[in-house]
Amino acid sequence: MAKNREPHDAENQRDDETRTVIGDAEHAITNAAGDASDEIREFLFRKFTSLDEGGFLPAHLAEGILRSALTLIGPKGKYAMEKGRFWQLLDRHCPFSPLDADEENRSQLEGQIEALLRAAEREVFEDGFDSTVSLELQRLLLKHGDTTVEIVADFVLGERVGADVAAEVLRCFGEVEHAATFNARQRLLERGLTCTSHLARDGAVLGLADLCDGRSVPALEAAAAVEKHDRLRGNMVELIKRLKELRP
Repeated sequence: MAKNREPHDAENQRDDETRTVIGDAEHAITNAAGDASDEIREFLFRKFTSLDEGGFLPAHLAEGILRSALTLIGPKGKYAMEKGRFWQLLDRHCPFSPLDADEENRSQLEGQIEALLRAAEREVFEDGFDSTVSLELQRLLLKHGDTTVEIVADFVLGERVGADVAAEVLRCFGEVEHAATFNARQRLLERGLTCTSHLARDGAVLGLADLCDGRSVPALEAAAAVEKHDRLRGNMVELIKRLKELRP
């Protein structure tokens, strides 16, 4: 009987631990709301630095932290923060371990992303604030890594989402500070320069500007050579100039 209880007891312990994490994270964010992202970050560093053997936070704890932060500091949260502040809560020394996406998990993830992008069609995007879709995509990036980028690329490049949503997603993927998915996100943004919608192409340019990597110059030059919108072409040319100046 003891052996039968062990998995159940371990699961209960994990659930209790997760609830504690969520409660503590919510308490910290509530007490350090508004412009106090440094205090929140410091709390998370101090509280959640117990890593597993691979150097990562246990997945269930990481998920609890992320959901707490998203609930409270997202665009509909009680303490909505300015755009980009979400990433200030995360420390490179406490990375989140991407989950392996087998066929079943990938199918489930595809369903989640499709539902998220469909819901985003009804969202109003506000300048200066993270959107619900962008924050959720950031969470999925942390959890599933390049697989998230691959699935999103199918929707964006296949033009299975509206132009506004595609532009928001591409901008988001440029703003994200996540080294593990940098190359995959850069490839998506470069391919986004060929989207038929000028809004999506503009989102790709903004995303590449945030990545600020000179390796994107050839893709930008090719896009600028055929771009028909004067303003957008001008933005491409300006970005090309800036990236070339950064080269050693």
